[in-house]
Amino acid sequence: TLSPGGALTSVRVTDPVMGDRPAFDQALIAQCGFQDILQGVKSARNLPPALEEASFRLGRVQGVLSEVEALSAKHLTRKTVTKEGSAEVTLTVVNVASNYKLNLTLAVPWHYPSGRLEHRHEVLFGGVSEEAVQDAVTANSAGGARWR
Repeated sequence: TLSPGGALTSVRVTDPVMGDRPAFDQALIAQCGFQDILQGVKSARNLPPALEEASFRLGRVQGVLSEVEALSAKHLTRKTVTKEGSAEVTLTVVNVASNYKLNLTLAVPWHYPSGRLEHRHEVLFGGVSEEAVQDAVTANSAGGARWR
């Protein structure tokens, strides 16, 4: 938006398909805060670095969505959004050799794989050690996720 004097007063990006995106995608996009970055721009001089940061954040969200799609090819997955607006993906992991089946729920932040990957699990069948759960998380996350 430009003021009557021609000064930049705000920047907003409109995504014409945002309403058509699944709630999971919308949650990640909202969490990345790119709209807040753009709304904070008060001069044209600050626009290029703001666009660069917004682009980086949206690129990271796209990477997360690609990772989740890759998991969907290996496991039964369910994408959900918590009451707080956080994105989560639940994988049904079956290990025939160790005779167990579990639901592994991963909290998926927009900045993944940076930071800690929070998770919880529910054993559906068999006995599962904490080490086995950690192995399942590592096997299904980018480059050895850190634990919380």
